[in-house]
Amino acid sequence: MSVDRHSPAVQLARRMLINRETGHPSRPQPVTLLLGPVGSGKTTALEAIRRDLGWGVVHAGFDFGQGGRAGTIDVLTKLAYGLSSKWRNRPKPQFVRFTIALIAVQAELSGRNRDEDLAQLKSLLNSFHGIIWTPALDRALDTLTETAKATGLVEPPYADLFRQTLPHLVRNIRPRLGKALRSLADFPNAEGRSPFDALLELNRLAHGSARDAKAVNEWLMAAFLGDVRENHPRMAKPEEKSPCTCDISPQRRHWHNWVVVLDDVDHAGGTEFLADLIAARERYAVQHPNDREAHDALLVIATSGRWHDDWGTAWLAPWKPASGAPPAVRPIADCEEASYDDWANPGSGALDSPYYPVRISPQSIGRIARILDSGARTPKVTLAHRATGGLPSAVEQLAGRLRASDAREGDRDLLTTDPRGEQDP
Repeated sequence: MSVDRHSPAVQLARRMLINRETGHPSRPQPVTLLLGPVGSGKTTALEAIRRDLGWGVVHAGFDFGQGGRAGTIDVLTKLAYGLSSKWRNRPKPQFVRFTIALIAVQAELSGRNRDEDLAQLKSLLNSFHGIIWTPALDRALDTLTETAKATGLVEPPYADLFRQTLPHLVRNIRPRLGKALRSLADFPNAEGRSPFDALLELNRLAHGSARDAKAVNEWLMAAFLGDVRENHPRMAKPEEKSPCTCDISPQRRHWHNWVVVLDDVDHAGGTEFLADLIAARERYAVQHPNDREAHDALLVIATSGRWHDDWGTAWLAPWKPASGAPPAVRPIADCEEASYDDWANPGSGALDSPYYPVRISPQSIGRIARILDSGARTPKVTLAHRATGGLPSAVEQLAGRLRASDAREGDRDLLTTDPRGEQDP
């Protein structure tokens, strides 16, 4: 692969990619946060990471900055759809638990007669368990979508996305209902109920008089992570010719994480989604203390242009001086120096954290010179560095113009006149 302008972020993703070595238990994964101001290239860095992962690593993404508030259900639906795509030389992931829970949440049940509701829910699930897709199933999905919109389970801007992705998820639940149903009853709110009674309780929490949106999100997040744990072992080994340059000897067989990239988590819904994910991980670890696979295999890489108070418990905010910080609070590493070991081994007295904030650094003069295909001490490189402060996005905007220019000391119009003779937009 050619050197990418955002190779520090790409290299960080590669360093974080190992889930475990063969014969060893899975290891916990952080929520890695790429922090930087507007123009620092956060979105471009995520795009570069996704290009580098290519077909060799299972991955999906969500952009919280695309407009409207995204709820946890909206994000999970989009991620499940992306992760369950067809991956080269690999079986297709099946988000059976999540899809069943999603159908149960959106089923329009009366809530007055248990037996009638149970029969209706079973009939609905069985209809999706058939072999042939019929117009009746399309009508059923339309009803589920309208119910989700009417009750606020799906945020209005994402209703169309939900309707588009649900058929894909539903088609994958057909072969394997039984095991998934049993695991969906393994949740505190189910209180020991049978699987279908547990789904009725989930529906009641979504629609009934005791409506509890937080509990619904918890249940769906647990179902989603349960599907990840089941599917991951079949799809985790590095593929031949995949972008595997992990910091590990080739002779030591290992498994990759799946990767979820989340852009602009400082926008509405982003930090709430991360908090739901982390809470679900912690609950599962407490409930399954002896499970070697207790840690799901999702490496989350998110971007944010703002600092959030949740991250400040264990990490020093970027603008605060390290000299007066408590010893338990850790300084944030630059992208080039960040690594899994830096997060996982905080050192004596330092606090553990499920988050791993990392700073996107300005481009150095040397890197700007490589982008411009020029010597490090030429006028155009000096100009680009001074004009942009090294912000990757700003450097990228100027690169095309400056490559085509013969910059000389004293020139005053390089940034105001397009080399093709057009006015600067």
